Amino acid sequence: MLFFLIGLLGGCWVAQGENMKDQVDEEIFRQRMKRQIIDGVNVRELYKGTVVHYKDPDFEAGKKSYLDASATDLLKDKNHFRAFKKNAKLVLDHNLESNLEWVATINQFSLETDEEFSHHLGGNLTRPVDEEISSSPRKKRQVDLVVDRSVIEELEARDVDYTPYLPPVKNQGACGSCWAFTATATLEYQVNKDRTVGEEMVALSEQQCVDCARHGNGCGGGWPTSVYTWVHNHYSHFPSTYNYPYEAENSLECRNNDYKNAISGFTIYEVSGEYILTGNDEDLLVAVGNSKIGVISTCIQLASDFTSYSEGVYSSDDCNDGGSGHCVTIVGYGKLNGVPFWRLRNSWGPTWGDGGHINMKRGVNGHSLNMCQVASDAHYPYIEGSDDGQGSGTESEAIRLDCGDGKQLEYRGVINTTISGRDCQRWDSQEPHSHTAKPELHQYKGLEENYCRNPDNDERAWCYTTDSSERWEYCNVPDCSLEKWCELLDFEYSDRLPGSQEYKTKYEDLNSAKSNCYSNPLCTGISTSSDGAFTLMAGDLSFNKGSHVYSKGLCKQFTPPPIGEYCEMDNVKLISKIAMATAITQLEAQQMCDFHEELCVGVSGSDELGYSLHKNKASREDTAQTTWLKGDCPDLTKCGYGDQGDYRGNISVTADGKTCQRWDSQTPHSHDRTPEEYPGYGLEENYCRNPDGDPTAWCYTMDAKRYAECDVPTCDE
Repeated sequence: MLFFLIGLLGGCWVAQGENMKDQVDEEIFRQRMKRQIIDGVNVRELYKGTVVHYKDPDFEAGKKSYLDASATDLLKDKNHFRAFKKNAKLVLDHNLESNLEWVATINQFSLETDEEFSHHLGGNLTRPVDEEISSSPRKKRQVDLVVDRSVIEELEARDVDYTPYLPPVKNQGACGSCWAFTATATLEYQVNKDRTVGEEMVALSEQQCVDCARHGNGCGGGWPTSVYTWVHNHYSHFPSTYNYPYEAENSLECRNNDYKNAISGFTIYEVSGEYILTGNDEDLLVAVGNSKIGVISTCIQLASDFTSYSEGVYSSDDCNDGGSGHCVTIVGYGKLNGVPFWRLRNSWGPTWGDGGHINMKRGVNGHSLNMCQVASDAHYPYIEGSDDGQGSGTESEAIRLDCGDGKQLEYRGVINTTISGRDCQRWDSQEPHSHTAKPELHQYKGLEENYCRNPDNDERAWCYTTDSSERWEYCNVPDCSLEKWCELLDFEYSDRLPGSQEYKTKYEDLNSAKSNCYSNPLCTGISTSSDGAFTLMAGDLSFNKGSHVYSKGLCKQFTPPPIGEYCEMDNVKLISKIAMATAITQLEAQQMCDFHEELCVGVSGSDELGYSLHKNKASREDTAQTTWLKGDCPDLTKCGYGDQGDYRGNISVTADGKTCQRWDSQTPHSHDRTPEEYPGYGLEENYCRNPDGDPTAWCYTMDAKRYAECDVPTCDE
């Protein structure tokens, strides 16, 4: 009898409709099953044993975690038996080969039909990676990593493995989202690579990618670069998978705004492009061997035996001529029994393959195998910035929600009794009920202690009970539609909710207002009025002293954003105040300016008069106010803002090439723009300046022409 891995089913079973020509009398079908012998192995008995081993104990107990059919029904299903017979033959035949470099095994995919297995893929290989990336509006970089032979030999002589810098292997389930998993893995490595091995590693949300960065159907396949594009535009809104849980299905909406403050530490990252490798093993070796790059995203072509991999160094003669596309992550390389390999991280859970990984044969000494096209589509994100350790996105620092939304996947409270009052069984215990919902197999589901959770995408949170007569029950977890709110002082919303009825309606009861706001996707919060009633609002939050609102979303944990980079400039006055954005302290003003992201360019004011936020810069001196410009201070020896009144460089010729006259001289032109009359305007030597608010910097000339404009670059440029 073939020994095989006992693992968790990695996805949902899809019931198959029967074609008329395939309908067979049940008794005849059972007789045929009895006669199935391959190389001396009774396939029917092997099939029966596999179904039993892979069936979750909950199948027959009323909690169907994975299959739509019970194990009993599965044993009677012709389509699944035919699929198993075909897959079992591949396994048995392969393991009888001589000089085996890798071992095949019966696993969860051996039971699945081709249609069912297709749901575990999702790589879009309809066009090459350079075409896919070139469709992005952002930067792309073609990289040809040319190095000398000694460097290649040095790299090939060592083993590299970056898995300690990644969170545990994840499972995409029956959703074609492999593209999202490999993209987040490359980003996770860039975030974690400077952390200490053994620490908790950041785990980013694939579900947000499926919801927000998808092209068409999120579970219907995609391309990793779409994630990089989305992160580039929303990088401060990228939560962890603990805070935005994976559901293995398409959502009706992108929910990133609910989680925008979940991981403040990522606001310093910018994914500004992708590097494309040149499609051969040698360049790929150089990239993976460089720890600054390290983890590489790629998509491969699968041969039919790929799914049965167990251990060893995989190779195939059938995966380079087309086939199903699947995206994986290159996390290292090495040699096993003298055979060189790429270490690939898959997204089929830790029970598949070698702990969720596969070793794929690679070329050495300049020979490019490009096995299964592993190097053809290799690329990685170009990331600027590094981890600041604030709000890391690890499980211990995840938002701990005391309520649940919809299916309550994100609930992380401490309720541990069921709706009937029974105590919950610990998730790490197999008594009194054995089960496969183990914490080590569901690393991102919050299976702590005996708290109510929803690890299997059920209707709502539940738990196994300590009552041997009642296997499991649902729990009474509070609904986030009433609980997931924060009360904010000194904030207000920009608009009332559009629509005549909602615009006029006022609610006397806060919970009624919350329920109606929560069910309306246009509603972003609730404002209080002078008569004590509640009004539904739309639009964005603005800072406004004296206001009082309730904000919809995950803002029970709301905290002001951290202070960004500001420079103090006395010779720049800001204009165009942001309406209703005032603050008492400089600290609060800068937090408000950060909150407004791209809208706010800086803060001006004083403790006596208060501080204002501004949208634009101007080059006017205002000695009564101090200005804090958002961002790093510009080098005013090289540029000036607006009309360049702040320019302090040493350009001393006009745009038409005339030498400037000294400001403290009255020849050849007399004037009153002297340093004594215009202090603070930098009237030094004969440098170009703008003391009187002209359109640009200028100077008096040493020529017959009295004055002329200078060619001074603007800091905006």
